[in-house]
Amino acid sequence: MTEVVQAATFCAYLKAQQEHELRGWVGSCRWVWNRCVEFDGAHRECTGKSIPYADLTKWLPIWKESHPWLAEVPAIALVDVIRQYCQARSRAFADLKWGLPKGSRAGFPKWRKRKAGEGSVYLASAALPDLTRTHEKHARGRAEVMRLGVIRIRGGRWPEGHLLAARLRLDGERHVFSVQFRAPPPKARVPVPGPTVDVLGLDGGLSALVVESTGDSDEAPRHLRQAEKKLRRLQRRWSRAEHARKKEEREVSRRHARRQQRLARQHRQVRDRRADHHHHLSSALTAKAAVIGVEDLSVKGMARNPHLAKSVADAGLSELYRQVGYKAEWRGRRLHEVGRFERSTGCCPDCGLVGPRLGLKVRVWTCYGCGRVHDRDHAAARWIERLTREWVAQGMGEPAAGVARQPTRGETGVQRRGLGLRRGARRGAANGDTSSEQPLVAA
Repeated sequence: MTEVVQAATFCAYLKAQQEHELRGWVGSCRWVWNRCVEFDGAHRECTGKSIPYADLTKWLPIWKESHPWLAEVPAIALVDVIRQYCQARSRAFADLKWGLPKGSRAGFPKWRKRKAGEGSVYLASAALPDLTRTHEKHARGRAEVMRLGVIRIRGGRWPEGHLLAARLRLDGERHVFSVQFRAPPPKARVPVPGPTVDVLGLDGGLSALVVESTGDSDEAPRHLRQAEKKLRRLQRRWSRAEHARKKEEREVSRRHARRQQRLARQHRQVRDRRADHHHHLSSALTAKAAVIGVEDLSVKGMARNPHLAKSVADAGLSELYRQVGYKAEWRGRRLHEVGRFERSTGCCPDCGLVGPRLGLKVRVWTCYGCGRVHDRDHAAARWIERLTREWVAQGMGEPAAGVARQPTRGETGVQRRGLGLRRGARRGAANGDTSSEQPLVAA
C-alpha cells in the first residue's frame, strides 16, 4: 500500500520548567540566525559573495565553545536554522535574477528581534524516543522529548506509521506540537463514500468561496470581516498604549503585554476558523467527484487590487486549492488545473461560444449565440467542467505540476549538498538521521 507524508498538530501542555527551557532554545535559535545575518552580510560586502551553507555549519562548533549554552539545544535545531537562512537567501537571489519589482520580490534575511511568544524548534526522530497514546477514542497522549522531558499533547488525529520529524512552536500563550509521519492515506483507514458525480467543475470567488458546476455553492464565511470590529477595538487600545510607552521611553509592562496577547489571540482565532472551514470544504469536494477541475488562479495578483486585497486574503483560495490537491491524491481522485490564461468567464457552457470579457459588476449575462441567461459564477464552473471533460476524453495525462508531491527532507535520506541537513554517520544521532525510522508507539 502506498504511503504518503502527513502531519498532525497537537496542543502541548508544558510545565513551568519545560517552558523556560523551550524559550531558551528559541532564543538560541534566534541568536544563530542573527549571527548568520551578520557574518553573511559582512562577507558579502567585502567579497561580493555569500557564505555557502557548508561553511556556515562549520561555525557551530566554534560558537558552542564560546557560548556553552548553545550546547543545551538539540544540534539538529541549530542546523535547521542555518538551512532556513540559506533558503530565504536563495529566494531573494532568485527574485533578483528574474527582475521582479521591489514590492513583489522576497527580501534578504533580516535581523530577528526578541518577541515574546514567537519561535519554534525543529526536532528529528532521534529526539523523540517515545510518542504514546493514552486515550482510545481521542487523540491524547504524551511525547517524550530529549532534554525536555515528557509533555502532554492533545489534538484531532493521532499519527500512525513511521515518525519523520517534529516541531515545537511557541504561538502566543499556547504551545503547538506538530508531527510529520509517513503512513497510508486516511482513506485506507477511514472509508470514503464513492463519488456521486464523475466530473465536477469549481469556480472560486469572493462572494461565494466555491461555486460548483452542479449548482451548489459555498458562501464565503468572511471570518476576518466578522471579527474586524473586535480587532479594531483591540488594535486601538494597544496602539495608544504603545505610543505612550515609546514617548515616555518605558519598558513593556505586564498590562501592555496582555493587551498584545489579546490582540494576537483574536488573530489566531480567525486563522483557526478559516483553516477549519477549508478542511471541511476540501474533504467534501474530494469525496463528491472522481475528477475535479479548478482554475490556476493568480491569487497574488488578485491581492494587488487595493479594493479586493482584504477579501482575497480573507478567502484563502490558495490554501483551499492546495488542500483539494493533496486530498484528491490521497483518495485516488484526479485533479485538472485549467490554464491561468484560459477564458472561463463569459463563455457559454451550452453552445460553446466565447463571448466578450465581462466586468466585475456583471453578475448575470445573456449568450449571443443561444440566448441562454447565465449566472456569472455558475457558468464559469460549468465551463471548467466542460474543459475537464475534454481533458478526460483525451486520456487524462499526467497530474498537474502543483498536485504532484515533492519528497520532503524528512522523507528522503539523501540530501543535495548545501541545501539539506548533515547526514554523516558520526553525526547521525545528533542531527537526526531518518534513515532508520522508528514506528510510533501506540498504547
